[in-house]
Amino acid sequence: MNCIHCGKELHGDEKFCPVCGKPVEASPFAEFEPAAPAAEEGAAAEPASGPAAPVKTIYCRHCGAAISEKAYVCTHCGALVAEPQNASDQKPINGFGLAGMVLGILSFLFGVLFCITPVVGLVLSIIGMAKRKACRLNGFAIAGLVLSIVTILIWGPYWLVGLLSF
Repeated sequence: MNCIHCGKELHGDEKFCPVCGKPVEASPFAEFEPAAPAAEEGAAAEPASGPAAPVKTIYCRHCGAAISEKAYVCTHCGALVAEPQNASDQKPINGFGLAGMVLGILSFLFGVLFCITPVVGLVLSIIGMAKRKACRLNGFAIAGLVLSIVTILIWGPYWLVGLLSF
């Protein structure tokens, strides 16, 4: 059976998911899920890659129940036993990319008025692309890059005509 909230596999009589901490509920599709095939007699019960590594057991400091060391939440009382790894490892948002996209949108809409905006948006988007490995939400930098380039190509001739007419 899998957790209906996060999809992680559940074992035994757990009352709470060891990953997301939500109460275990029966899946509305449980009657349609195929049953696990029973091991045939004489067939090896372990996978061909070798025996699985034993899971170390720890004890919940709130209720004392035995739980897996990989669990973030006690499966018996629902108490948090470890901080999820991905919560502390989140990368910062790509601010340069976001600023480049905003300037790209503004310059595309109001390009006839401002000729410096797409250039600044292009520069910020390039800086955002350079920082893409250290940041998340890098699609903003790509969008800002594309919008700034398209804006320069569309409004550029108008700016040149305006500059040459002075």
